[in-house]
Amino acid sequence: MKFGKTIRESVLKEWRFYSVDYKGMKKALKSGSGDASSGSEDEDQPADDKQFFELYESSKDKVARFYADKERWAVDYMQTLEDRVEALRETSSNPPSPSSMTESEESSFSGSEADENAIAAANLSPTDVSKHPITRSHRRRVSTNCAWLKDEYRRVGKSKHFQNYIYAKKSLGTFDRELNLLVEFLALNKTGFRKILKKFDKRNGTAISEEKLAELAKTHAFLDGKVLSELKDRV
Repeated sequence: MKFGKTIRESVLKEWRFYSVDYKGMKKALKSGSGDASSGSEDEDQPADDKQFFELYESSKDKVARFYADKERWAVDYMQTLEDRVEALRETSSNPPSPSSMTESEESSFSGSEADENAIAAANLSPTDVSKHPITRSHRRRVSTNCAWLKDEYRRVGKSKHFQNYIYAKKSLGTFDRELNLLVEFLALNKTGFRKILKKFDKRNGTAISEEKLAELAKTHAFLDGKVLSELKDRV
């Protein structure tokens, strides 16, 4: 698959405007016919080379602005999530008093265990088990215990702490996926700049790509995705 198609299909639709204009620069190269041995953007350059570097600079600016906004958002949101998790930890360390079983429920639980032991000790056959008074009592107790467990599940599901836990967990998962997309976006743009500059060299018989990429590494160091990768580790 050609890279132009790869970047178009891999980048979120709403982010495409901010990505490297690989297609536009490639089109400018195909229509170019002049000698660009100097690789400088001055008045002596052919018009198509000027267009190429205008698109190149515009792409750099768009990617930089996009990243600056996303990094600010990511750092701020990471702090929000950390505060949310810390609040959960504090609640977990000092939990509210849970509702406990009533005396009859405790008796039912201990009685069920005693029934199981009695049935095992009696070595009853499957037919005898179904008729034995202990097993009838046991089934009643199991039914009571199941009802209690269902009530406990409902109680926990409605608790503020549990709801906050679920919300925090989902938020972290969504944030992690967003960071993955951003890191991939940066990597695709870095590759796009490298590939299009090498195409420029190949088309014009120049050797400016190394110089341009060195400049890009200084001005657009964020394309390595270091900050976002560190945030992913914290998530």
